[in-house]
Amino acid sequence: MSASSRSIAHSLSAILVFGLLSALQAVPLTGQQRSDLETLLSGLELRSIGPATMGGRIADLAIDESDPATFYVGAATGGLWKTTNHGASFEPVFEDQPTSSVT
Repeated sequence: MSASSRSIAHSLSAILVFGLLSALQAVPLTGQQRSDLETLLSGLELRSIGPATMGGRIADLAIDESDPATFYVGAATGGLWKTTNHGASFEPVFEDQPTSSVT
């Protein structure tokens, strides 16, 4: 299996487990069902698989304590972004500068 195929398989596995666990919160399980599920999931090990590519990583996050709807996000690949609506949309803060690096 190629590295990209493994990455896709890991991502799909994580999505499947997350979806399964989310769905289970809404469905009451009997004692036997819970035991069977615990047995099924016991072989899975929780780990961070991170983004599949270099993009998408967040380097820092700063929240305005007086207005929690406003926060700033620093991307690892460069750029500083601001939201004033809890992250529904972002505007670049540093876009007009000759460099994407902020220190």
